[in-house]
Amino acid sequence: MVNTASSSYLVDLDTLLVRMRESDDPAQLATWVIEFISTTFAPTLIWLATYDDYHHQMIGQGGICLMADYAPLRSPVPLDPGSLIEQVVIEQQLITIPDLPQETRMGRWQQESKQLGVQGCLLVPICFKRRTFGLVLMGTQAWGAFIDDNEKALLGMLLGQYAASLYHIEQTWQQQATKQAAAPLLNLGNAIRQGNTLDERLRIALDHIRHLYLKARPSLRSMPSPTSKAFFSFCSAANPKEPRVMPS
Repeated sequence: MVNTASSSYLVDLDTLLVRMRESDDPAQLATWVIEFISTTFAPTLIWLATYDDYHHQMIGQGGICLMADYAPLRSPVPLDPGSLIEQVVIEQQLITIPDLPQETRMGRWQQESKQLGVQGCLLVPICFKRRTFGLVLMGTQAWGAFIDDNEKALLGMLLGQYAASLYHIEQTWQQQATKQAAAPLLNLGNAIRQGNTLDERLRIALDHIRHLYLKARPSLRSMPSPTSKAFFSFCSAANPKEPRVMPS
């Protein structure tokens, strides 16, 4: 447990929030969140995941644990109906799990809790504008709740800014995609005006449309949805970071 009233923690958080507001890199944001939680709360397990609403699954963005190469830290994890993780995503409410090894609604996390060295567990939603962007799972070797209300508030400020930053990155991405989609139409209009007759204009239009289709076909296949794994993991793929493993 940390002293959240300590000026050093508040100064560190304030500095980090400023950096997060200025960042447009989802992978870097995830790294900062994990590092701050690790330094401030020192849990045995951290799992940061974003929510892919299209496929109703969580996308691991990294974390720390006792197990080397633990797949869920950076892999898609389907949401089981009725699970506590699904409940947090839907209801946007924090859930404390005093004894993870006995909680059957936690799926593989419950099944592998001994290997992970986790007993007490906390699920914290990541929300902005009434939308769930993901959650953080924190685990400790101690039984029961391991952070108090002040620490929850500290965590809420951090994750609230993380969600806000993801939202603004997504909005910027969508605006850029819209501009890129509109540019060919403007070029088409300019090209058509170069025709002197109706037949010439029709031919120019058909040639232009055919060219656009052939050019766009491969990019359409690879264009990520803002809520997909590709959007949230794009920067991670460009600059991959291995999950951190805590010393046993």
